[in-house]
Amino acid sequence: MVILLEFSTNNALSKNYVIKNIIVERNYNLNFDRQEVFDKGFINSFEKLFFKLVTKKDQSKINEIKLEDIKNMIENFSVKNEQFIQNKYICDFEVEFNKKKVINFLNNLQIMPSVPEITEVLIIPILINVNKNELFYYDQNPFYNNWSIHTKKYSLLNYNLPNQDLEDFQIIKKNIQNIENYNFKEIFSKYNFNNKIILIIYDYSNSLRMYSKVYFDEQTYILNKSYLIDRENLDKRLNGIINEIKDVYEDTWKSTNKINTSITTPIKIKISSKNYNLSKKLENLLINLDLVDNYSIHQINNNMITYKIIYNNSPEKLLKFLKVNNLNTEIKDNFWIIK
Repeated sequence: MVILLEFSTNNALSKNYVIKNIIVERNYNLNFDRQEVFDKGFINSFEKLFFKLVTKKDQSKINEIKLEDIKNMIENFSVKNEQFIQNKYICDFEVEFNKKKVINFLNNLQIMPSVPEITEVLIIPILINVNKNELFYYDQNPFYNNWSIHTKKYSLLNYNLPNQDLEDFQIIKKNIQNIENYNFKEIFSKYNFNNKIILIIYDYSNSLRMYSKVYFDEQTYILNKSYLIDRENLDKRLNGIINEIKDVYEDTWKSTNKINTSITTPIKIKISSKNYNLSKKLENLLINLDLVDNYSIHQINNNMITYKIIYNNSPEKLLKFLKVNNLNTEIKDNFWIIK
C-alpha cells in the first residue's frame, strides 16, 4: 500500500542567525535609558550579521537600514551579562534573527546574501623581488609577518599560515621561474585544509602585483590586483593592502555560497523507509543547510521515503555536500537515491 503525504517543513527550516558577544557600554547617570542600550545592541548585532552575509560592494547599504526594520527581523534576544563599573553600564547581548525574514529583506534591497559559513583556510604568501629575482618567504616576508595582525569581527575566513619549513622554501625557490603554474601539491600534502590560497606578491620598484590562486569549495579562482607604492611609506600602507586583499578573498568565498532565491531547483531524494537513522541524518542536514529553501516528505511506501527539496543553488553543490557528509548518492530516473 502506498501512502501519499506532503509534510511541509517550512517552520523546521527557520533555523535562525544567532549573533553573540555584542558589547554595549553607556554612562550610568540620570539620563540613562535602558531601551537606548537595547537599540544599540540590535543595531550592532545586525551590522555584524549584515557584513557576514553580503559582499563588499553592498556593505554601504547598511546605512539605508532603519532600526524598525532590524527589530522586525528579531526573533529573540537575551542579555547574557550586565555590569555596573565606575558609573558605566556594560551589557553583553545575544540576538537571534529570523533567517527567512533577513533573506527576504535583503532581496528587497536587491542584495543576494550568502551563507555565513566560517571556514579554515591555508594561505601561502610568497614575495618575489622581480628586479633581483629574489624570493622572500616566512619571516623575511612582511605579508607573512603582518597577515594575522588585524582580523575583522565579521570575517568568515580563518587564515592559517604555513610552518617555517626549509624544505618548502627550497621547493618554491626551485619553481620560482614558473611559480604561477606550479601546483604546490608537495606543500599542500603537509596540511589538512580543503580551502587554500596561494598569494604571490611581485615587488617592482614602484608597484606591487598580487597574483592569487584560490581554491574554494573544489573551485579554482585566479585573482590579480596591482598597487602603486611609495617605497618610503610602504610599511604604513601594508596593513591597508592586506585588508583589501582579505576583502577580495571574503567576497570570493561568499560568491561560492550565494543564497539565490531566484534559483528554486526541485530535487527528489529517495531513502529506504526501513533505515530510520539514515533518513534522520538527511533531515538534520537539510534543516541546518541555509541553501535549502524548504523540504517535504513527498511520498512514503513500504520500501522508500521520497523527499522533495527546493534548493537555492546548483544541484552539484548539494551533491558535494551530501558526499562530504558520507551520504552516497546515485541518480536514477530523475531521483537521487541515498544508500
